[in-house]
Amino acid sequence: MRLGPAAAHERFEHAVEGTPDPEFAADARIVARLRERAETVVLPTATRARIAVGLLSELGPATQAHHRPAPVPRAGEHRRSRFGIALAAACCLLLVFGALGVIASRDALPGQPFYGLKRGVENASLGLTLDANAQARKRLHVAAQRVQDLEALRTERSASPANYLDALQDFDSESSAAARASIQLGTNSGGSALTQLRDWARTRQLQLDRLRPGIPAPARARFAESTAMLQAIAERTTALRERLGCERITSGRQDRIGMLPATGSCSDTAVRAAGGSR
Repeated sequence: MRLGPAAAHERFEHAVEGTPDPEFAADARIVARLRERAETVVLPTATRARIAVGLLSELGPATQAHHRPAPVPRAGEHRRSRFGIALAAACCLLLVFGALGVIASRDALPGQPFYGLKRGVENASLGLTLDANAQARKRLHVAAQRVQDLEALRTERSASPANYLDALQDFDSESSAAARASIQLGTNSGGSALTQLRDWARTRQLQLDRLRPGIPAPARARFAESTAMLQAIAERTTALRERLGCERITSGRQDRIGMLPATGSCSDTAVRAAGGSR
């Protein structure tokens, strides 16, 4: 005998809660697996509250939409409609868990479950930024976030030296990428990006100097490499800025932080005679 919608819904709830029902066994297993996945996500109360507020603000208009009564399925369509509802529910749950993950990852630190997602979101954002100036600024911002991660690790009692090493490795990677982008932009468009990069590097140096006493011993050598790279970036921008009026600004060679400055005399007279061409 075909069940009505209310009776089918009640039987499905009993199946989900543990009462065996062969007709709903497959659906109950899907719900159980989704619950297991949800229970593996352990978040602080404050984080859960922030996620809830964020989701409500994002989904608020949609939750206020008027819903029309669902039509009663015709004979032979009940199982197909039930499967469609279960599939739609599973997709919605995956989307919600994805949104939860993105929101929760904003404050994730190296060693925490959502840190990889946080880095993935940052890379995706960089990939979607097509303007060269905007991308250079965004790269500097992402690299600066790694210093904030280092600062936050000091307050995490569970943070290990490996977490610091991961943060420093990501800082070096992002800083070198930011430097290459800014140097290429600055040597081709008047030098404002070089000034921005120099000021950025000096600010990060001050931040790392304040963090130095709290760096665990196993990570101090890597920390010294990071500070040395910042010094190299500041020196590189200074050398390139000094050659902005030269016939040749760069040497055509580069290293991990970008183009190397040209050497030799600066033929600025020839540049002015040619109308400023480099």
